[in-house]
Amino acid sequence: MAIQNIRIKNQGFKSLQEIGIATQYFPHYTNDRLVIHRLDIVLLSFIMRGTCEHLIDDQRYKARGPSIGITHLNQSHCIFTPDRDVDIMNIYLDLDRLCLPQLPEPLQGLVPRLLPLHSKFVNRLNRVQQLDLPQESLLPSVAQWLDRELNQRKTGWEESATACLRIFLTELCRTASANNIQPQDSPHPSGLRLERVRAHIDEHFRDPLTLDRLASVAGLSRTYLCRAFQAYSGKSLFTYLQERRIQSAMLRLRQTNEKVILIADDCGFNDLSHFNRCFRRFCGRTPVAYRRRID
Repeated sequence: MAIQNIRIKNQGFKSLQEIGIATQYFPHYTNDRLVIHRLDIVLLSFIMRGTCEHLIDDQRYKARGPSIGITHLNQSHCIFTPDRDVDIMNIYLDLDRLCLPQLPEPLQGLVPRLLPLHSKFVNRLNRVQQLDLPQESLLPSVAQWLDRELNQRKTGWEESATACLRIFLTELCRTASANNIQPQDSPHPSGLRLERVRAHIDEHFRDPLTLDRLASVAGLSRTYLCRAFQAYSGKSLFTYLQERRIQSAMLRLRQTNEKVILIADDCGFNDLSHFNRCFRRFCGRTPVAYRRRID
């Protein structure tokens, strides 16, 4: 099946070009054809009312409002409504422009799992996210508030939209934390043990983690752990750890004015030259150039 490439960045959304976020509301949306398309931004498909099928890459979900599906950069997606209409709000995020608000821990630690800051950081553990929201969730009201601010553009809209985004991401991360988000792919026979390792890395990535320590956490041999984690996540243990550290550093560079050497040290790099090389390998530019571009 052919996949259409849609360039949202060229659609004329002023707020997307200015602050990296835009919204588009589709009340009573219907689509009875499987038209698969790929976007050049990150898309949050907020199903506010109704039931539909949501295709993200090769995964297919029954989505019931309120729920949110996250389609990462370069992923394909389609919302199919064979039976009845739904209310959908598309939230477009250009993570090259958007200054993500800083959230309190441990919610801040969930942001890279929900919104990988570069397409290179997408793996089997965050590749597809479909989050069901409680019926009493505040997110529909917050999304409507965000949509109003971005589209009416009244005095102070940028600050108000940023406040909306902070509340929105806080609620999204709370929901993800409460639901204990799990990878959506086929379960691995050692999945629970490997998930313990993943969680341990996410919590302790600043520490000098060793293979012996991670094998002890999993209760598996070092050789089997390396092979199994690669199959489970699509990344080697070392690559997953490095990416977790780099994404944390990326958020700090975007959200603070801290010195690069302090960020590197606090994110698990005890050598600035090594940090600069790793950052450039993953992000294509130095930490200083990355911060300058975001600013």
